[in-house]
Amino acid sequence: MTNPAAEAAIQYTELGFKCYPVHVDLVTGDDGKVRKIPRFKGGHWSPEKGAEYPTDPDAIRAHWADYDGVVIACALSGIVAVDIDQGPGKDGWGNLKAAGLHPPRTPMIQKTSSGGRHLLYRSPEGVELSSRQGVPVKDVDIRAAGGNGGLLFVEPTALPDGRAWKFGTVVARDDLPVLPPEWVDLIQVREEVHSGHRESLPSDPDALLQRVREMPAGEGWERLGPLSMRYAAVAMGVGMTDPEIEEAFLDAYRDRPGGTLSDARRSIKSALKKVEPWLPGDPEPDFDDLVAEEAKKAEIRLRGQRKALEKIEGEDAVHLRREDAADLTAPMESTAWVVPELIAENEAIMLYGGSRAAKTALMVDLCGQLATAGEFMGSDVEATRVLYLAAEAFTSVANRFRAWFKHYGLTPDPRMIEVQPGNLQLDNPRSVERAVSYMKPFGFVVVDMLEYVTGGLSINTDAARIVMALKDIATSAGVTLVFLHHPKAPKADRDGNTVFSKEMAGQHGAFYGKTNYILFAEPDGEHRYSVTVTKSKDSEDGARWIGKTVSGPGGFPVYVSEGKLEY
Repeated sequence: MTNPAAEAAIQYTELGFKCYPVHVDLVTGDDGKVRKIPRFKGGHWSPEKGAEYPTDPDAIRAHWADYDGVVIACALSGIVAVDIDQGPGKDGWGNLKAAGLHPPRTPMIQKTSSGGRHLLYRSPEGVELSSRQGVPVKDVDIRAAGGNGGLLFVEPTALPDGRAWKFGTVVARDDLPVLPPEWVDLIQVREEVHSGHRESLPSDPDALLQRVREMPAGEGWERLGPLSMRYAAVAMGVGMTDPEIEEAFLDAYRDRPGGTLSDARRSIKSALKKVEPWLPGDPEPDFDDLVAEEAKKAEIRLRGQRKALEKIEGEDAVHLRREDAADLTAPMESTAWVVPELIAENEAIMLYGGSRAAKTALMVDLCGQLATAGEFMGSDVEATRVLYLAAEAFTSVANRFRAWFKHYGLTPDPRMIEVQPGNLQLDNPRSVERAVSYMKPFGFVVVDMLEYVTGGLSINTDAARIVMALKDIATSAGVTLVFLHHPKAPKADRDGNTVFSKEMAGQHGAFYGKTNYILFAEPDGEHRYSVTVTKSKDSEDGARWIGKTVSGPGGFPVYVSEGKLEY
């Protein structure tokens, strides 16, 4: 069966253009926005891959197997394209007319899938023009040499909904008119004005995350805003999903020496709603207006936090009271355990570990066993009413619990177990007061994840205050409270194996100083995970418990605990 894309690629090649296979999907993001996401042969496109593009017709047909679209690489083809956007909120033609600009005539004009136009010209000798967005006017882009060289989706590429790219006439590359000097000067002047005031940011996702890690303490929206906008656009362009983008950005932010994670979360979530995918070689996007808008919102939030603090400082302080003194004549009390030697009763306990260390799966299993008076890590556990605050991924956690109960053929009793979104802010006295009141009927509470309930407190600089607030909640409500937290992001060793750090993210060793019970979760083989006691005032430091995950209903992992490892 003939592949129209392969046959078109043969024609483009004979006419002097360099092109590459592509398939374009339409993907709906978490914000409901539909975006075009390309899938390139080999996972991504690069100038090196384009340079290796075959020229023999049969080799081209084999190269295009399973691909129904074509991109032309402007730099490798020696062309410049003027990309004029038209559509809702975009009027490139109108902006050109208002500026008194008229694109030079060319026989090769393509209608784009969104109703705009691509005008193709030969690159002038000895001049390098970079791909730019909004140059020479708003809603008009230049796709040219520089960077990865600008990619043009071309006929017969089409979207799943039927929208397609279509040339009126196709001519040889050498028959295209050269972009005239007046337009070269116009673009270069606009390019200098456009880019001179902005820090140059890389187009590689990993390089952008390294910039996030290297952000100095105290830096605000001047750096965070552009980085989040750029990373969201670049990561979407290589096909990452919104949750993957948010997780990677926040993991990188946790590794820096200071800053409030809530700011980073707001920043990347806002970016995902507002930016479009940036493909290799696309015109440089201009995020100035978006960053300014977010900076204004951040300042409004900061003013609100200041007012809240002023109100808090005016409230009654906590006082020492004689009636709180311990009765030293009473018998010594032994430690009560939820899980012997692992989870102590009526304490605030930290469980930390990297992403995909099965922290949530472990807690879902423990909560399920407590709610049904089952068994955990080889020990019977008493029936306990459970509250799980799923502050990070409420829907996902709820589905994990549904899968757990179905896996064991049990029916959840709403009187024994409750999953709630994490509507708690540790810096807000009223929020804490209401949380304590709500928790009192329960015996066991999980906070997943800690960063999502800190409010205006910094996970780096306010660690001690955060832990003390959690301890106060556990004591006041009379519950055992386990809070989940991330250490530094996992790294790869020389053999390419993932290594999970036991060091806490950022400069918050106060977690160790203020928390009496600390557990560390990490992978321990394929589908196996261990939990190590790294600090306990009543049990053995270094003791390890082991368990595994199995695929549960709906593909959700179900943790199956086994017991303590004996050495």
